[in-house]
Amino acid sequence: MPNWSQISGGLDRILLVGLTWLASKGYITSADIANYATLIVGIAGALYAFYVNRNTNLAKQAASIPGTTVLTTPEIANNTVQPNVVSNTTNKVEKK
Repeated sequence: MPNWSQISGGLDRILLVGLTWLASKGYITSADIANYATLIVGIAGALYAFYVNRNTNLAKQAASIPGTTVLTTPEIANNTVQPNVVSNTTNKVEKK
């Protein structure tokens, strides 16, 4: 698992250096650096949140279908409140 603090700190510095370089070349004004940084970080944060929460949201959508049982990873099963979302490690297939 990567150290997200180091990765986000590095990307933050790269973003600000890139925006400062654009301002030094005259492509954007120095006043726009904060606006563009906020815009880029906001969009990146939204995309990251969508990607990270995608599997949990898919399990919740599938669980909303009446009469279904969703078999998923323990992390997703623990993060959902629907009783028909179960962990794949706590269940076993049995013959009837």
